[in-house]
Amino acid sequence: MSGSILIIDDSVTLLQKIKSHLLLDQYEVVTATTYPEARPHLGRVDLVIIDFHMPGQDGADMVVAFRKALGNAQNPPLLYLHTTDSNQAANYKSLKFDGVIGMKGNYEMLSKQVGAAMRLRRLSVKMRIAP
Repeated sequence: MSGSILIIDDSVTLLQKIKSHLLLDQYEVVTATTYPEARPHLGRVDLVIIDFHMPGQDGADMVVAFRKALGNAQNPPLLYLHTTDSNQAANYKSLKFDGVIGMKGNYEMLSKQVGAAMRLRRLSVKMRIAP
């Protein structure tokens, strides 16, 4: 496997499309539609991709809750914003995300952006364990 990914979105249809596409890229993929459904997977994935606009939930609030839940984890997953909103994408750092996957719905770009995020993840893990 190339790595493990948790995708959070309120659209089950979109989750299935993204999952199917990322499975072709040899990733292990878990999906969730809510924070409580996603939380148990946090410590077992490399990358979390979070939709910003979900009914009753705000992606930025979810990131804060995830960071609190992860505490001082040695190798926490990267938390990425998934959006088509260019204003939110430009402000991902102030929203406490590690990065952004834009162009939602463009699966070719999704593959490239996830690949870049996973390379960054592997590099950050390597740097944490280097003497």
